[in-house]
Amino acid sequence: MELQLDEDRLIRAGRRGDHSAVETLFRRYQRRLFQTAMRVLGNSADAEDVMQDAMVSAYRALAQFEGRSQFSSWLTRIVINAALMRKRAQKGRATESLDIAADSDGQPLSAYLVHHGRNPEQEFARSETREVISKSVNALSPALRAAFLLCEVQGYTAREAARMLGVTCTAMKARRWIARQKLAIALADCWDDLQVR
Repeated sequence: MELQLDEDRLIRAGRRGDHSAVETLFRRYQRRLFQTAMRVLGNSADAEDVMQDAMVSAYRALAQFEGRSQFSSWLTRIVINAALMRKRAQKGRATESLDIAADSDGQPLSAYLVHHGRNPEQEFARSETREVISKSVNALSPALRAAFLLCEVQGYTAREAARMLGVTCTAMKARRWIARQKLAIALADCWDDLQVR
C-alpha cells in the first residue's frame, strides 16, 4: 500500500514536470523493462537505446496515464512499442560483409573466425527457421503480436498480460490462441517448402 502511495506521489510530481520523479519511477521497473526489450530485439545495445527512447516517451505521455492499468503495465506497453518500432527500422539497415572488410594486413575479417558449432547446413536451417518465426511474429497485428510476446516469450500469464494491455482475460486468451494458430500455419508452410527443396 505504501509503495502504491509513493508511486502515485511520483506520478503526480512527474506530471508537474519533475524529471527526477519520472526517472525514479522508470528505474523502479528498469530491469523488467530491459528484459522485455531484450526479448523483442535480441541484443543489449538496441535494448538500451529502446530504454532511453521509452523513458522519453513515458515522460512526454505521463499526463495521459489515467491509472486504469498498473503503471508498470503502462511502461511495459511503451517499451514494447518502442522495441517494435526499432525492429521495423532495422529492416532497412545496410550490413557489411566480413569477407570484404579487411584488417590492417589486408586479410578479410572472416579469416579470423573459427567455427566450433553446427555445420553450415544445420546453421542455415536453424537461421531460416528463426527468420520465418521472426517474420511471422512481425506479420501479426500489433494486438496479436503483443499477446504472443507477453505470454509465450516473456512467460506472463494471460491474466497478467491482459492487465498490462488493458483488455479482458478472455480477449487475451483469444488473441494468444489466434497468434499461435497463425504462427503454426506459417511454420507448417515453411516446413513444407523445406521438404520440397
